[in-house]
Amino acid sequence: MISAEVISATLPQQGFEIVSENSKTIHFYSGEHKADVYVKVDTKTQPLVVHPDHQNIFSRLSSILGVIGSQPMTFYHNSTMRAFPERMNTGQKPTKYGLAFGFKTQQALAEFLDLLLNTKQNSILLDLSDIDNSDLKETEKESLRKARIGQGKFRSDLIEEFEGKCSLTGVGTPELLKASHIKPWSVCEGADERLSPANGLLLAANADALFDSGYISFSELGEITVSPKLKKSYLQKFGLSEELRLKAPISPSRRKFLSFHREHVFLK
Repeated sequence: MISAEVISATLPQQGFEIVSENSKTIHFYSGEHKADVYVKVDTKTQPLVVHPDHQNIFSRLSSILGVIGSQPMTFYHNSTMRAFPERMNTGQKPTKYGLAFGFKTQQALAEFLDLLLNTKQNSILLDLSDIDNSDLKETEKESLRKARIGQGKFRSDLIEEFEGKCSLTGVGTPELLKASHIKPWSVCEGADERLSPANGLLLAANADALFDSGYISFSELGEITVSPKLKKSYLQKFGLSEELRLKAPISPSRRKFLSFHREHVFLK
């Protein structure tokens, strides 16, 4: 396994600069790619931590030969990672979190960084930059910005349609629900698909993580389909079961987007 020291020496060669250091992590930032990463100090397993927004390409990153990621995907928590968002973990207060990876070879690290930094369409921050630089009207830009970060009319339409409850589990706490795109934002054909409620599901965070990563999908009847790459015991640990199905009738337009998800996102 490549050590934290080797990773720290490699990152500047890829355009990263050290922002800060402490006894637990070293913060690196790439201005060209607008990317923050952290290196865990004094650890031999999964030393590199990337932004949790990259969870939507977690399976692709983990599939690189020589890359070690937690299976199934789990988050690493550390309060010193100040550039990252926070969530509730085991304590009483939310804490910073990200995705941790380890590497068996320098080649694995190089391929990982290449995918991480050049998968532009999978970065929320870069998507927002694209919106800002577009020729759209400001009102259209604002609608797209809010939809990209799970807010605005896209989210409110889904909350209204599913009566404020997870469309799979029935959980009714809005703070825990994600406005999830069925056909990924990066491959949508324009603003209409990105803002269409038919291209969305209101999902609890645990279901959203599995759906977004392709570990689960849904049939035309709304029945849950589980990827062979996900152990059944892990599905149960996520609080889900193979008996679940989407709560609301599936419209023809949403059925089309679900078909795309099964074909292009679902891990077969």
